[in-house]
Amino acid sequence: MRSFYSRSLASWVLALGLLGPGARAAPPAAADKAPQPAVSGDEAEARAHFEAGVAHFDKQEYREALEAFRRSLWLKKNRNSMGYIASCLKQLGQYDDALEQYEEMLREYPSLPAKMEAIVAADMAELSGLVGTLAVAGDAPAGASLFVDDRLRGKLPLEKPLRVSAGRRTVRVEKEGFAPLTMNVQVRAGGSTRARRP
Repeated sequence: MRSFYSRSLASWVLALGLLGPGARAAPPAAADKAPQPAVSGDEAEARAHFEAGVAHFDKQEYREALEAFRRSLWLKKNRNSMGYIASCLKQLGQYDDALEQYEEMLREYPSLPAKMEAIVAADMAELSGLVGTLAVAGDAPAGASLFVDDRLRGKLPLEKPLRVSAGRRTVRVEKEGFAPLTMNVQVRAGGSTRARRP
């Protein structure tokens, strides 16, 4: 997986035109003499967070990079930050979140450059093989909170099975007035798993 990622990352960075934290867009063509709009404070701050994220990413400091890219995205939505967030989540083993981030990116930006589209498609195909779905069966109380590995994932009953990273997962159901229920389940990659009250 690492070698695939290294190859994809090199292409990804090239496709984004981000050759490093100090990279800048090429100057406009000579014929394009229209004045450029002033950069707002939010845009400048978003760029600063983005560049900090790239610096952390290059050092394989993925948690710090993720935080910086999320701050950048909160200030100014753009596909570059969304793509990097997905890459950070993948490196952190949060395959389900990475896949969801790519899906959100494609909803926001359905027409990607061909090279970037190919990289994203390959990454999504790989991630799809690293996740499974989880359904909760039994008499859990309606409105109960569902946690997977201590992360709140919604309220019961679920509208549809959850997509989660494959592997051993701890599922917890909580609702005020009821004893909490905890189960350990093995989520199969590409498969469906049911968490059922013993």
